[in-house]
Amino acid sequence: MTPHPFSDTLDAVQSRLKKENTLSLTGLPGGSRALFVLGLAVDAKAPLLVITQEDIDAEGWVADLEAWSALLPATQRPPLLVYPEQDPAVRIASLGQWRQQPRSILVASQGALSHPTPVSRGIVRFGVRTAPGSVVS
Repeated sequence: MTPHPFSDTLDAVQSRLKKENTLSLTGLPGGSRALFVLGLAVDAKAPLLVITQEDIDAEGWVADLEAWSALLPATQRPPLLVYPEQDPAVRIASLGQWRQQPRSILVASQGALSHPTPVSRGIVRFGVRTAPGSVVS
């Protein structure tokens, strides 16, 4: 397999994520951010959360991720999920899929993360442990 064009940087980022669990991605223009995150997801084989300013940005991220992932074999493509601000049903579904598919990339706006999302059974995500009937906020 040909090394990813960001291989050296991805190694450094993965090393940092093991220590810090969070990372701000700056300095990459347009769709290259999605290419970088896709490479990170494929190499890490772990779920990733991308947080954007607005829902429209989250939708753009998913579109860019879909475009870049089309270049990968189907077995290497991580599931791409949107966590929308205005649709609680889709937020619940996205959390469930993110939990079931450990290689997923979940893209959410800051506004979406500020809305409480009721869950029917316990889900551990966003650093919050929930119990049946509780709310992820």
